[in-house]
Amino acid sequence: MTNILKSLVWASIIILLAYAAKDQGMSDNAATGLVFAMVGAATASLAGSKGCRAKGWC
Repeated sequence: MTNILKSLVWASIIILLAYAAKDQGMSDNAATGLVFAMVGAATASLAGSKGCRAKGWC
């Protein structure tokens, strides 16, 4: 699976999760924290398969 397809899947999951969080009545701070956590997971998932030369950043 290419990174473009993975990115689209992650983006759709994050958007659906944000909508579901607001629909369930979560506070703005809780929904924002949940979305930021998913963005971090997506970033780690997409960057984890590549090698990284930056010391301490990967």
